[in-house]
Amino acid sequence: MSNKTPLATRKQGIPLKRTTYDNQVGTASLTWILIRIKFQGSCIHCEETIPENSLAEWHKGIGVRHEKCAKQYEESEKYKRFVYDAALIEDVEHFTEFLKLAFETQPFNENQLARYGGYLFDTYEFESAITFYDLILKKRPKAVYAIVTKGAAYARLEKYDKAKRYYNLALKYRPFDIDILDRLQRLHFKMGNYKKSITLLRKLALLSYKENGPAYVSFQKKLVDTYYHIGEFENAIKANQKILKLIDDLYGHHLDFNIPGGNDG
Repeated sequence: MSNKTPLATRKQGIPLKRTTYDNQVGTASLTWILIRIKFQGSCIHCEETIPENSLAEWHKGIGVRHEKCAKQYEESEKYKRFVYDAALIEDVEHFTEFLKLAFETQPFNENQLARYGGYLFDTYEFESAITFYDLILKKRPKAVYAIVTKGAAYARLEKYDKAKRYYNLALKYRPFDIDILDRLQRLHFKMGNYKKSITLLRKLALLSYKENGPAYVSFQKKLVDTYYHIGEFENAIKANQKILKLIDDLYGHHLDFNIPGGNDG
């Protein structure tokens, strides 16, 4: 009995619909063909996998894409043209509005958004970087790297309460992540919450003990400096003794051993 279902392989590669989109390459129009693809592909817009035998738009020499992404791309390109027009007449209000809409309506591409966000963060445009991480988190609310970087951006903007909120959120997904815990303890140090910083440093030292000697020494040194900073000199001495003991256990007695860092927040 022949397979007459929508997934029938006999329909693979057969043009089902042709759609012409304006302004696809500059001002040029392109006609895309809707087919059921024979082989697994990757959408040119969102970069997600399109499984074999799925419906997708295809254009020779360009590739395949989801129908949904095609419509989103067309909408986004429209707003990008509006952005250009607003820039020409120095219409700042509409430039900002259309730029926001251009990114909100484009096909979701996490890698691309992360690259934009990372570039803006590295160039100290922290507010702008946050908007891109928001776009990622809207679709991927558990993307820990985006949560952490958003927290870091708020920390750079000295919005410490917001930074703390996002670091704590990230820890819900990765409660023993050394980097996140260290970011949070440094934030508490900056905020003057020295007791909380100390609690986290103890936890970090415990997590690193016998697993990573240099990391343990680094966290213990920060603990020493924090105790010293708040005038708890006896605790500073005790914490320092633990460093010397581990160094002696691991490396023998080295008078010239270099202990990195301090808790500079």
